[in-house]
Parts: sequence; C-alpha cells; structure tokens
Amino acid sequence: MSSAKSAFIAPASAAAAAAASTTSFSAALFSTVPAAVATADELLPALVQVDSDSSSPCTSSSSSIASQPESLVASSSSSLLPLSPPSTTTETAVSIQNLDLLNTDLVTAVPEETAHGVVEKKSLRDTLGVDGPPPLKGYRTERPLILGHRGAPYDYLECTREAFLRAKELGCDGIELDVFVVKDGSLVVFHGGDSAEFPGDMTLHCHDRKDQTIIDLTMEEIRELRFIPEHKEFACPKEIIERGQVPLLSEVLEDLRDDPAALPNGKKPFQIRIELKGPGTVKPTVELAEAMDMLDQVCFSSFQHEKLRELRDFRPDASRYRTGALFFGDLVSDHLEKARDCGATEIHIRYDDCNRETIQRIHNAGFGTLAWLRGPIFMTADTQERFLDVGNEDERCYQALFDSGVQQICLNKPHIAVPMLQQYESPAITSSPSVPEEETIPSVTEQEKAISIVAAVINMLQDQTELNAAATSLTGSSMVQQSASSLTDSRQPQGARVSAY
Repeated sequence: MSSAKSAFIAPASAAAAAAASTTSFSAALFSTVPAAVATADELLPALVQVDSDSSSPCTSSSSSIASQPESLVASSSSSLLPLSPPSTTTETAVSIQNLDLLNTDLVTAVPEETAHGVVEKKSLRDTLGVDGPPPLKGYRTERPLILGHRGAPYDYLECTREAFLRAKELGCDGIELDVFVVKDGSLVVFHGGDSAEFPGDMTLHCHDRKDQTIIDLTMEEIRELRFIPEHKEFACPKEIIERGQVPLLSEVLEDLRDDPAALPNGKKPFQIRIELKGPGTVKPTVELAEAMDMLDQVCFSSFQHEKLRELRDFRPDASRYRTGALFFGDLVSDHLEKARDCGATEIHIRYDDCNRETIQRIHNAGFGTLAWLRGPIFMTADTQERFLDVGNEDERCYQALFDSGVQQICLNKPHIAVPMLQQYESPAITSSPSVPEEETIPSVTEQEKAISIVAAVINMLQDQTELNAAATSLTGSSMVQQSASSLTDSRQPQGARVSAY
C-alpha cells in the first residue's frame, strides 16, 4: 500500500471523532438551510462559504415557509355528470430540511401550531415505510382496487344512488356503503353520525332531527329527510346536497348489479363493500344479497366484530361470504388474532396504518387487505396538520398507498386515483425504427437542485473532516503528513467546482 493511500487510514478513535464531527456539522448545516428557496442559485451562497481553515459554513437566516395551492387532477371532460369545482384548500410547502428525499436520519419534521395544539408533522411515506426496497415475500405489485368511499362524495351527496353511479362512471372498481335496519324493517343506506351510542345520528346531517338516529324512522319518514348543506362533512355542491335522498339498499344493489356474462373477458364484477351498522343488520343484509344473486359482488364488513362472528355462524362458507374486519386507527397488535376469531377473510385498516411490513404480514397470514380513508373533513385536517409530504388526497397521498402493497383503497377522490392506475398498464405504443425518437431529458426542479447541492457539500466536507482527523492522528512520518496535507489542499471545495446542474 502506498504512503499516499496510507494517509487515509486513521486509528479507530480518530475516525470516531471525525464521524462525530461530521454528524454534528451535518445537523448544523441543515439547521442553516433557508426554509423556502426560490431557486437553487439562491441556496449556493448559504451553503458554499467554507473557510480554508474550517469545515463550518457561514450561517444563513431562515425565511418563512411558503404556501401553495393544492393541485387537483381533473377527470375526463367527456363525463355526462358534473364534477365539483376545484378545492380551495391549501397545503403547506415543505422546507428543505423536512424532505425525506435525502434519505438521512437528520431530516426531521417541523412542529406546527394547529387548532388542536402543537402537532409534529411527519412524512406519510415514512409512516408507511414505502421509501426502502420492497419485502422479498408477501409484497403485492399488481394494482390495487379503487373503491369510492360512500360513492363519489366530492361530486354527489355521500351514500346516495347518484354518488355510487358516479363512482362507477369514473372507473372505480367498487364502492363502500353503510347499512341500517330502520323502524319498519327496511334496509337503508346512510352514514350519519358515527358514535357507538347513536349510530346513524342525524343531528348534524338533517334538518329538524336533533338527537334522532336513522333507525328511529320508517322508510316513509326517511324519504322526507332534508340534508343540511352547511354540514362540513359534505364535500359536494350545496344545491346537490339539498336534493339528496336516502336510498334503500335494494335500490343501490340493483343500480350496481353486473351481469357476469356481459363482462369483458377477465374483468371482475363491480365490488360493493357493505358496512353493517346498527342492530339487526346481519341476517337481512345477507339474505338480500343472496336473493339478488350478488354474493360475488359484495363483502360484508364491520367495526363490531361480533356482527362478523354472527355472520360466519350463520353462513360458514368463507369462500362465498367474504367479510372484512374493520379496525380503527392505531392498529392493535393482535389484529390478526381478532380477525381469525370472527372468521374474517379480509382486514380493513385506516390508511396511515398501512405500513408495508404490516400489509406483508397480513397477506402472509392469508387475509386480504383494504385501506380506508377518513371522510373529507377529517382527511383535510390530516393532510394539513399531520403530514408534510402529501396534500388533501392528492396524487402523492394515493401513490404512497399504492406503494404499500395494499390490495384495495377506499377513498374520497376517485377522479384523482383512477387515472393513476395507468402506471400499471403495459405500454401499447412502440416507436418506429425508421423514425428515431427525440431524446427527452428529464426536467430537474429547483427543489431537486437544492437537495443535490446540500448532499454534495456534505460529502465534500465529510471527506475534508476525515482527512484532517487522519493527518493529525498519524505522527512520525513527514512523508505521510505531507501527503495528507497535499491531498487536503486538493480537496478544498472551490466555488468554481460546485454548481447547480
């Protein structure tokens, strides 16, 4: 080994000190990066001001975090039914030190003051564990099924026939709905308030129905209900809310029934996830699906696992009678045991619990998976207050869930999610060899430029720190010291050598 190379070999203690120094410096470096940078050129003066005798850059004052409007993906203009106007919800831009793109432990979230106090924002992708390599077993790569949560709630009033038909028109693979048995024995589709004490509470949803639940009414009375347009959980236009009516489950099933013989080869029938709510819903709901010969289209689910246990005792054939055990957020550790205990065939968990390892473990245990997203008002709050790298059910949010490997995603904005499924299709057009394609150079955003500069500066300064530690730790050889000195001089970062590409 040459003496020049020997200069890089430092004792363990010196190497440890150098590593500690570099880590400390890197943390300091990130703390000096401006919170919002207009261009990569503006970032350079804040970072590349390195004195030849020091490995610490000059600090830069922080600027305020900017805001940018959420970008929504419009659905096909050929649609016969109108889409709701673009949301005016804004999302907070992410500062450089909050980005997880550098794949470093130094990246941390910035606490934000919200209506509920100080909440530390985090990355949804980190939460789902989707930035690393996929697991070797149990990880699904085929596209997920897209289910409209209560239909297409941004276009039509949730849980109405129009909302479900709209979801099907937009290209969803299925929908999710809630069912109650009401006073006269009718099975109706309604969500309402979601408390265990008052399932189907109408207080905030319907005019003149304070402290009443849907199960207290007959179907004739239900037809007369008028919804409150100002209720914040309703996401569609007010004039549509005012026309909304609660449907019978039989009406919805009839609207969405598929004839297997008429389906294109290989296409699965439209799926309907029926959440069993309120007392006495299990037997009549199952019997209706049987009478309409729609067992291949339905899956019965509930947060009340005793309902699924009742269903499995009533209909033990799990291959025909599919059931989903629903779990609230902060998934319990014994979810697999609970799902087995009630005879479920699928496990349905909240979107932010769909960690890739969790999904893999569920699949390996033989269960199907579904990610459910909260209603519009709660998803708006989540994406504004809890997560720093996604907007309100935008493409980034859905892509994180796609990458988790979950099989089904029950969401509120199918007009954004469905077009994203094209990424799973094979290219249908190939270029002609006689007409060479013009080379396309991927565009580089200013944010990516800034990140690249940060990483480059850290690497150079880390090299310099290691060399200084090695040179000072090795004694007794003037040749080694001279070699280390010359190498250090040659590695000094120069302004001309660091540039934004």
